[in-house]
Amino acid sequence: MVTRKLDYEVELGVVIGKPGRHIPRDRALEHVFGYTVANDVTARDRQAVPHPEGGFEYRLGPGKNFDTCAPVGPWIVTRDEIDDPQQLGLRTYVNGELRQSNSTAKMIWDVATLVSFFSDFYTLQPGVLLETGTPGGTAWATDPDIGGRPYEREDVKRAGYLQPGDVVTVEIDGIGSLTNPIVSPGVDALRSAEQAIAQSGG
Repeated sequence: MVTRKLDYEVELGVVIGKPGRHIPRDRALEHVFGYTVANDVTARDRQAVPHPEGGFEYRLGPGKNFDTCAPVGPWIVTRDEIDDPQQLGLRTYVNGELRQSNSTAKMIWDVATLVSFFSDFYTLQPGVLLETGTPGGTAWATDPDIGGRPYEREDVKRAGYLQPGDVVTVEIDGIGSLTNPIVSPGVDALRSAEQAIAQSGG
């Protein structure tokens, strides 16, 4: 079993269209081909590991690199169709319940800054996908055992981790929505996935 604490994260995906290295921030968006919807599915019990001296050690690799962990799409909206990537609403629904709702306007680092930053480490090539971070409202926030800090909002539901049979929809204004079922691995996984999507109306 990969995880007992499977979480969702709606994120704006930035698709590079023009190669570049050491890209200045004021030219960064020129290197963007377009935008897509991403769900940065995370195994929280592999990401947040208790440290022997107290607190937690956060391991992004084991928590975010497994089969089916990063569904994206279902398409790319080209840069010219998005007036401002910092003015897009993001939402996550689990079984129709709103779990995350926020805006790219509140990103800690905007798209241009992220493109510029990553281009200092390596040449960004066409087709590279940058995921830009998720707003509050993940299941992690409801889990004090691994450092979660729950808070209440009237417009969203606070609930636990994903379970087989759940259907997750992440959506971003101006781009679209992406729906994926949560299924246990096995012979009937594909059939279960198709049934879950059909029942959700996706």
